[in-house]
Amino acid sequence: MRSITPPLNDVLRALQAFLGPAAPKPALEALCQVELGLYLQQKLMPGSPAGSAWVLFSGYGFAEAHGAPLPPDTAQTLRVARYSLWTLRRSRTWREALESYQMFDSRVRGYEVPDTESPATRRELSVAGDRFPVYEQLLRAAPPLAGKRMPVAGQGPHAFPVSRSMAVVDLPPVPHAPLVAHDLDLEPAGGGEPLIFTRKSLERTAAEMDATHARAGEGRSPRWLERLRAFDLSTKENGTFRKAGKEEDFTFTVDGIQHLLGIVGAGKSTLRDIVAVHLAKLGKRTTIVVTDVAEVLKLVRLYNLYTNDAAAPVLGSSGRERHAQRLHRRLAGRGEHRLLAHDDPAFAYLGTSCVLNVRRQGATSSTEPLAFGEAPCSRLRPPSDPRRDKGGGRASEWQKRTTSCPYWSACPRHHGARTLVNALIWVATPAGLIDASPPRPRTASASAISN
Repeated sequence: MRSITPPLNDVLRALQAFLGPAAPKPALEALCQVELGLYLQQKLMPGSPAGSAWVLFSGYGFAEAHGAPLPPDTAQTLRVARYSLWTLRRSRTWREALESYQMFDSRVRGYEVPDTESPATRRELSVAGDRFPVYEQLLRAAPPLAGKRMPVAGQGPHAFPVSRSMAVVDLPPVPHAPLVAHDLDLEPAGGGEPLIFTRKSLERTAAEMDATHARAGEGRSPRWLERLRAFDLSTKENGTFRKAGKEEDFTFTVDGIQHLLGIVGAGKSTLRDIVAVHLAKLGKRTTIVVTDVAEVLKLVRLYNLYTNDAAAPVLGSSGRERHAQRLHRRLAGRGEHRLLAHDDPAFAYLGTSCVLNVRRQGATSSTEPLAFGEAPCSRLRPPSDPRRDKGGGRASEWQKRTTSCPYWSACPRHHGARTLVNALIWVATPAGLIDASPPRPRTASASAISN
């Protein structure tokens, strides 16, 4: 999540100083957000009705579909603008925001919008007159990320809630490791240009996959090259479909959304897997979305065989125990009933143990381990400072401020989250891709064991 508040701090202070406490900060942020949308509209669609500005930051190509004469090279501007204006991406929401905007004192408004069916009129400003250069910057670069980095727990006793009580762990000193930074504004590899594939390039990748499998010696040969040559591919050309010959070096392009149609067994999944491995070998990132977690784990194992462990699953934490149990049952159904013999690589992404189990005060060999949802990954509370106890009331022994576990970047239950950072192939379910979010300690491990 990104926030437009830091870039607008000076503007918001000037507006609040003029309007006084009657204008809360969220309302002033909404004022600036509306003005940013109107500024974008006058920049890209001058003369258009103010009520139609939402089509620019809706995320859909409504403006292009209606034939709006947008200036060239506006795609990047629209992508950046949506970071700041995504909450106003619906027609009704935008019009209601315009109505609220008109209720502000005219001396602080940068636009006059008497009618949503007419263009907005820019006004001379006497308060926060430097706001428009800030709006221009918000259209050039995405606003900064919201929130602060979570601190990491240090040495000594810490507590975390378990059921209705507090469990205490005594943390030993943890060596500091250098912080590994990643460019959060990194452009896609290739700049988002269309991807062009040829038969010969895919056949080379398929042949390399067959050779890799032969060296690994894992079960029956998948015959990637033979399967690739076996199916027929028809590509759209001049308004119709053209079927490529068996020996012809066909070329097909993926630009935006590309549909691949075919009957069951036609080779769609074969082409998908070869293309994913092919792109990974070129250093480009791919996301594969399948129907269930079992298929996710199967594909991750498949791709890792051919890409030197460049694939990782996108998994939520709520169903982790259930997925691990299902994997155990599948292995037991194949005849192996000993749990210690269940060594499927997928278990590396389904870890449920907590390294702090052995550090709990009063824990013995017979103590029940922490339940999966009780692990204090980001809920460790340091002890209160006795010097801040003013007396007169019962002070809590532990601070309300929470910190993250110093072992997060070495804990087996977070192996999947760590591998996603550098993975070239992400494999997910629709629910996992939409609902899963980056864990907070991912950006808070400055003093973790390893990064």
